[in-house]
Amino acid sequence: MALKARQYAGAAALALEIDGTFAGFLHSFDGGEAFAEVIEAPSTGGPIDKSIGSAKYDDIVVTCRFPDGALATWVTAFLEGKAPEHDGAVTVLNINGQPVRRLEWQKGAIPSVAFPALDAQSKQSAEVTIAIRPTTTTSVGGTGQAPTAPQPKPKTWSVGNFALSMPGIDCTRVVRIEPVVAPQTYVAPASGRGAPKAGHVQVSDLVVAVAVQQSGAADFDR
Repeated sequence: MALKARQYAGAAALALEIDGTFAGFLHSFDGGEAFAEVIEAPSTGGPIDKSIGSAKYDDIVVTCRFPDGALATWVTAFLEGKAPEHDGAVTVLNINGQPVRRLEWQKGAIPSVAFPALDAQSKQSAEVTIAIRPTTTTSVGGTGQAPTAPQPKPKTWSVGNFALSMPGIDCTRVVRIEPVVAPQTYVAPASGRGAPKAGHVQVSDLVVAVAVQQSGAADFDR
């Protein structure tokens, strides 16, 4: 269940930091918990020996308006296949702007970005969903200084405010674009040893709805 600012006792905002610098406010965040897999040892008979493997961490999933600044730079680098790693934190702030909880991560990489459906008939605010895969995480109480937000406050992005452009195709009658998801692929080393390396970013198909009146979809029917 995603943690939204209004659902956390005494919380008023969720602040994102990247490499120690304020990077914007979030709508929600979830994940980052530590877990370990159970390893079963081979056995020729009797009970199977079990032990706990090395600690791993759930992806941190955040939602926010269309990113800018450091977050936009990180997402752009991800979409270009560069797979950079950054330290960061999400801080829960109370109504006085003071920290009440903080989740820090180290060496996080983005494994996926999801863009929302766009609909010309909707005035709903848009949210981009970004997953961050941390090497480690640390949860701390309300300590440290509150992040300082830049001014002026960014404008809200609406899912109804969009335009599609494709060379040689009239897109003026496109009324809806389905969600676009971009997950990172990973390639196993040729030797079979070591951690998988980041490969190509796979982007889902572009699915659009077109108004058919006055031959609005003619350019798509080829």
